[in-house]
Parts: sequence; C-alpha cells; structure tokens
Amino acid sequence: MGPVIPTATPNGPIDPSSHAKFFNLRSETDYLMASVVPVLLATLLAIPIQVFITSINSMLPFRALSHYPGGATAQDSLLLSRNPSFHGPLIIGVRLLRRFLDPLPLLGFLLGTLSTVLIPISSEVIRLEYTKECTATDEELNIHINPLTGLQLCAFGLRKSGPLMRATEGLLIGMALLTIAIAYLLVRWRTGALPEPWSIASMTTLLSARGSGLASLLRGMPSGASYSGKEKRRSVNRQIKEALADKRFRLGFMFPSQHTSYGIKTTETPIKEDNSPITPTTRDPRHRKPQTGSSRWNTLWQKMSMSGTTQDLSLRMVTFIFTIGLLVLILYYELTVAPDTEFERFMNSQGFGVRILFTAFGSAISAFWGYYFLSSLTRFSSDTSESQIHTRLASSINTGGLAPESSILLSPPSNPFFAVYDSIKTMVSHPTSFNIALATILSKFTPILLSNIPYNNAVTWKIHEACTWLSVAFLGYMVIILGCTFEVAVSALPVKLDTIAGVMYYLCESKMLKDFEQTFGTKEPVTNKYERDRMVVEMGRRYTFGNITGSVTGQKRLGVDYIPLDNDRGSTAQGSRSGADTRADVKAAGDMAV
Repeated sequence: MGPVIPTATPNGPIDPSSHAKFFNLRSETDYLMASVVPVLLATLLAIPIQVFITSINSMLPFRALSHYPGGATAQDSLLLSRNPSFHGPLIIGVRLLRRFLDPLPLLGFLLGTLSTVLIPISSEVIRLEYTKECTATDEELNIHINPLTGLQLCAFGLRKSGPLMRATEGLLIGMALLTIAIAYLLVRWRTGALPEPWSIASMTTLLSARGSGLASLLRGMPSGASYSGKEKRRSVNRQIKEALADKRFRLGFMFPSQHTSYGIKTTETPIKEDNSPITPTTRDPRHRKPQTGSSRWNTLWQKMSMSGTTQDLSLRMVTFIFTIGLLVLILYYELTVAPDTEFERFMNSQGFGVRILFTAFGSAISAFWGYYFLSSLTRFSSDTSESQIHTRLASSINTGGLAPESSILLSPPSNPFFAVYDSIKTMVSHPTSFNIALATILSKFTPILLSNIPYNNAVTWKIHEACTWLSVAFLGYMVIILGCTFEVAVSALPVKLDTIAGVMYYLCESKMLKDFEQTFGTKEPVTNKYERDRMVVEMGRRYTFGNITGSVTGQKRLGVDYIPLDNDRGSTAQGSRSGADTRADVKAAGDMAV
C-alpha cells in the first residue's frame, strides 16, 4: 500500500484578511420582552377597559331617564339596547352628547377603541435585531475586525421600532387623558337606578310605582301569546315604538294619594331636544313635508337592515368559517416545511406587518366573542342548558317555579369572568352558558398567542411551539362551541329582552306588580341590595315565565308571574299554576329560528 496522500490543502495560520462572525445569544428574558410582554400588557390593559365600557353601556338607559326635568324619549331610554351592535356605541355616544351634553358614553367608546388598536400595534413595538456589524459590507467592517484574531463580533439587541413606538406613546397618552376625563365625569354621573337594575325585581319595582302609567301603556300592546313569524314580531315592536314615541319618561318620585313612590314617570308634555318645554302656539299645523333625501335613505336603511336574530346568525357563521380557516392555516404552517414558497417566506419574514396581522386576527376573534357573550345574556333559548334568566324561569314551569334568589333577584352578568364564576355553581345543568363565557375569556388571550405564530428572530422555538399548540387548542374549542350553538333553537320572542321596555313588556300584566306595590310602593326606594333581597324573599313566592292570565285585562299573554300557593289569600283551587302553561306553549309563542 502506498503512502496516504492528503486530499485537502494543509491548514495554515489564519489569513489576516479573513474573519468569522460570532453571535452573542440573548437571554430568555430578552426574548420574552420582545415577543410576549408588550402584547400581554396591552391585553391586560384592554380587559378592564372593556369590562368598564360594558358596564357603562348597560347603565345608559337609566342615566337618560334620570335627566331632570324633561327625562328622555323612549328611543334614548326605554328602547335603548344594553348590547348595541359594533357601530352602535359610537352612534349612541354622539346622540347622547348632542341631546343631553353627556360626553361620557362617547369618551368610553373612544377609550375602548384606542385600547383595541393598541393590542396589534404593541406586537411590533420592541424587536430583536442584529447589530449593524452583522449586516454591513466587508469594506465597512474593516475597522471593526480584530486584527489579531480576524473575528467580527455580532449580537442581537433589543431595539424599539421608531414609528410604532411613537404611535404607541400617542395611544397611551390619549388613553391616559381619556381616563382622567372619565374619572372626573363619573364623580357627578348619576343614574338613579336601583340595586341590580337589570334584574326582574328592580324592573318590577319601577313599573309598579303608583302614578307611573307605563304599565298601562304596555298593556295596550299586543299580548304576544299567539304571535309568531318575523312580520308579526316586527308589528309588535313597531306598535311599541309608536305608542312610546310621543312621550317622555323620567326616573323620580311620585306622590299619588299622599304616598311616596319611586319609579318611571310618564309625561305627555312635548320637550325640545335641549329638554326645555315647547311653548303652545295658535298657528295652524303645518302640512307634512315630503320626505327628504336623508329620510329616504334612513327608511331604505331600516328596510335593508337585518333583524337581531339574522345578524347574530350571520356573525356566528362568518366567525365560524374564519376560525376554521385560521386553524387550518396554523396547522399547515406548523406541519409543513416549504422554505421556497411565498407563503413560508411571508410567515418567516423579519419585516413589518405579519405579526400585526396575526395579532389583529386575535383581536377580531375576541371582539366577536365579547359581542356574542353579551347577546347570549338576553337571548331566550329552547336549550335548557343555557342559564339566561327567562330561559330558566320557563323551564321551571313544570317543576314549581324558581325561588327569587335564583331568578328575579339576579341581574345578567356584565362580563364573562363573573359569568364563569356564576356558571361553575350550575355547570351540570347549564353547560352552554359556562362554555360561552369560558370561550369569551380564552378569546381575550388569542392576540398574545397568534402574535407568536409567525416565526422570527424575536421568538424562541419553545415560545413558538407553545403559542402554536395553545392557539390550536383555543381555536378548536371555539369551533366546537360555535358548532354546538347552531344546533340550539332560539325562540324569537315578540319583544327582545335587551331593553327596559322589553323586560317590562313581560311584567305589565303580572300579579307581581301588586306584591311589589304593597311592599315598595309606599316608601322611599330601598337602595340597599341586601335589604331589598330580604324583603322579596319574605314574600315567599316562586316565579315562572310563560303564558299567563293578565291580572288586569284577563287576557292570555307571555309574562313573568308567581305561582300562587294553596294558602294564598284569594287564590282559587285552579290557580296553582297562575295561568302559566307548559314550556311547549312558551316555545310555540315564538318563531323558532336556527
């Protein structure tokens, strides 16, 4: 065997003209600072703001009713929804500012908008970038190379993004100023509402006040016991709007028969927009003017606008498809490796845009679930697994009704965190409400997870994998919950339960009014929640929701009423059901829409 001949040239001393790049890897804390912490802080800041705005929106009808001396129109009070659509808070805020000079609703909307915009922008505020020595040309690096070792030192560094950092600072300054202004306004902001204002007990107290007149107005509306179909439901709502349109309503004290009562007072006196009375005139009434272009557009918009049930179904369908598509996209990106494709290059790009896009996807999902959670609180469903108060009352018709502490004394929770806490106690019997509230809470954190799906130099492999599979789990859970909601039949009641008028519509013929008038109608309003609850519990009633016999007109209608006991004074032998029919009759009173 001959001598071994080397196949490579011998390695000699390092050529002074050559150099190598050594990277100074950053700590795990730096990666967290760049990839997780900014979005996490923005999300944690947005959650209490959203809860606060929801609480403010639910109190706006009572705030409008408390304006002295003119009160408010039905549109601004009794018919004002506690869960407006996405553009609703802006329109309502501008309208209340113009009519009552109350800037708080509009300021709250602006604060919520800024907090939502802050979340996607925060994902690009801090970045991990190479130092300039790593990206410069060889000619530019001559002065940075160690002449003895020929080594060039490269490093990652935390670096703020100039324009986005300025935008973030502007958003935070704006939010701080809005918070100060809102805090100042809240000091003098009065609503005049009773404890748990959206509970059936509080609504009954306001409606039963002597001298109110509101109950008699609502009794004149169609009973709803035999109403089904969209057109008939629209007819009921239209008649209610027309009956309340020329009147104004105000929360305050009334003094009928030398008794003091607190409730909603109805006035026939027409009031101007600035709440000053209109002076009578001897002029002949003007002829009706032809409809202007703006009025025609408003009429056309009303005809084209979707009903609440259709809008809810459309939003669920769009979100369902979008969530499935996003889930497939994440799995495709995670399970396939194709570095030469445009999709892979876009997802792995280190430039501006991709993280903001995915964070915005998470914000959109969170916004939908926030809206859907609030709408589920005022939805009457045939699914007994939902804990909406009227649904629970209707399901108790054949079981003797519900005690007040588990029905009429409860107010719908204003945020999903309270809803989860309340649902845990009844999760066996009401799993749907629990799952909707839990999905809403999980959606709050989807912006954090989705922002770390695109892989870049600011994300470690552990963070990327954890966020990817948590996102898959969260989105998969949401798809399952949304899919299950399509199987739940929703009874479209004659009047929705998201307004004061809607809740009181089902109380105006109830025998509860007499009970509450005798208990609360001859004294100062009970502002202590525990004292009020004790007085209601001492009545010893159990309550249901169904077709009842009106206490004044004697007609059949949908309503909330108590079930008289055999030892009740004046109760008849056949009155053990208070005129309430079976749950099937309640379902038949509304048009079942999927």
